[in-house]
Amino acid sequence: MQFEHRNKRLRLLAENGGQKSNPYPYWINFYTTPPDYKVSLQEIEDMVSERLKILAVFDNLLRIKEKSRALFDAINSQICSIKCENNEKNFYVAGRSESIGNRFEARKRDHISHFLLRIYYCQNEELRRWFISRESELLRIRFIESSFSDASSLEECLLYYGYKYEIVSMVDNHDLFHKVDWAEYNRRNQQQIAFKLKFEEAFDLMRFRKVYLHDGYAYIGSNEIISVLCQGFKTNLSRELTRMHSYFYSFGEERLIWRLESLHHHYILNAKSSNRNNSQDNDNGRERIHLNEINELSRNMFPPCMRSIHDRLRRDHHLKHYGRLYYGLYLKAAGLSMDDSMEFFRNELSITNPEKFQKEYSYTIRYIYGKAGKRVQLSAYKCHKIINDNAPGPNDTHGCPFRHFDVKNLKALLVRYGVNNDNDLEEIVQKVTEDKNYTGACGKYFSIKYGQDLPDQSVYHPNQFFIAARRAINNPVQCTTDVVDTSLPQEPNVSTL
Repeated sequence: MQFEHRNKRLRLLAENGGQKSNPYPYWINFYTTPPDYKVSLQEIEDMVSERLKILAVFDNLLRIKEKSRALFDAINSQICSIKCENNEKNFYVAGRSESIGNRFEARKRDHISHFLLRIYYCQNEELRRWFISRESELLRIRFIESSFSDASSLEECLLYYGYKYEIVSMVDNHDLFHKVDWAEYNRRNQQQIAFKLKFEEAFDLMRFRKVYLHDGYAYIGSNEIISVLCQGFKTNLSRELTRMHSYFYSFGEERLIWRLESLHHHYILNAKSSNRNNSQDNDNGRERIHLNEINELSRNMFPPCMRSIHDRLRRDHHLKHYGRLYYGLYLKAAGLSMDDSMEFFRNELSITNPEKFQKEYSYTIRYIYGKAGKRVQLSAYKCHKIINDNAPGPNDTHGCPFRHFDVKNLKALLVRYGVNNDNDLEEIVQKVTEDKNYTGACGKYFSIKYGQDLPDQSVYHPNQFFIAARRAINNPVQCTTDVVDTSLPQEPNVSTL
């Protein structure tokens, strides 16, 4: 998917050159083709908000362990009650409208909003997993709620998206009828049909004995074909998101990405936070760290960007504005309480200027923890922002060493932090100077230091590095495949600090 700016509108360009004459013949959508429309930033915000509200329903209700028809009815009911920004029906409801105009506009919003969220959720494995899970459940409930007029219309829908499954009528085939596992979908739609597919496509279902095998083919009911289709959708979406991640940092649409991030924070993370009973200082369920641990943790587990800030703070007992902000947010996300943070910075910063600490620095700490100013719970900056925003000047301590250090100083820092092999040094420098892959260079540093690889072989957040490093040290034989929920940030308005 490409982007084109014109007249302050964003055009999403399909890579295959455009849409078919009737792009949305069905309520079901497998999102196989990118959209080709011009949309304003306000339209983007409205459409993304609409979709995130719907995905949030799954996020809340699917935590119920017992899956039943009542659960899906509750999900469907909550989704149908969601209104658009203009108080009209959302795309899930309006997409089934009798009005052709309303139906087209709703399905277009559905199409565009899905691909817009791909831009944000492709960034790392944890976001991808969440998005794939929620989108597949949305597809599943659409199939459950769909009512095709006859078997041929269902077959046409699947064929439109490239699924060549033969549908067999059971009206005249009583032997098959009694051998296929019928389920809720068929009873609701009063269709006596089975899907005929190659037996190797139904291996997972065979394990649960939900397949009738005959002459090298598997016969399954409509409820089971939904599982097959949703699994295929998840596989395809995972592949596309991984591919998109490979060129995420070349999008050049920072304002759009930050807006998507803010909407994710508002509709998803805030909803999760409201359901937690944890305290504000540990609202993400992280392990706590304590004041007397920081020095040792910085040597053993901090990423280079935060360790270098810590080293300068201990050496000079001074940090400029962005250094205090970046490091304070990082320590908070790592699990340091506000009281310990206040004491830590007081011990370091008040040595040179105790009055300034009380008048200025302490306010920044209280602001970071939501106790001053707008009283908003802020989260630590991601690598994308550290790399691209507020480039450090003379005597600044913030920034990404792989992005902002020259080669000589970068090598000196890496040697100081334990990278002593010349080949390793050159590999990291090559990623920086030739590939401009700063997060990949940090990922390589991680693998050298801890003997394990990060997912995607790159770092996307300083606190991801910290959590993975702690796990690598505590469980040296385990691969760090799971990463922490970093509570993707609602960016602080630094001008108010």
